[in-house]
Amino acid sequence: MGKLFLLIARRYASARVQEKLSKGALSEARAGEEARRARERADDAENQLTRAELLRRSLEGDNQRLKLALSDKENESQASCSFRLTCQSL
Repeated sequence: MGKLFLLIARRYASARVQEKLSKGALSEARAGEEARRARERADDAENQLTRAELLRRSLEGDNQRLKLALSDKENESQASCSFRLTCQSL
């Protein structure tokens, strides 16, 4: 009877250890999955930031080109007015 009790106790203890190992493995797998998802979100955020920065730079370039074109048109217009005024006074 004592041997049977020891056998049952060992099996129970072994089952408890296996259960704890399984729970630990499951927890570890969940943590790994959460870490993977967090890395994916961080990568997505970084990609979105990069796209926004490229768009900002593109818009700044467009803005500079428009300012230059406006300045050229203003200078051209002033030169044209100056020429007409000079011609009218002759």
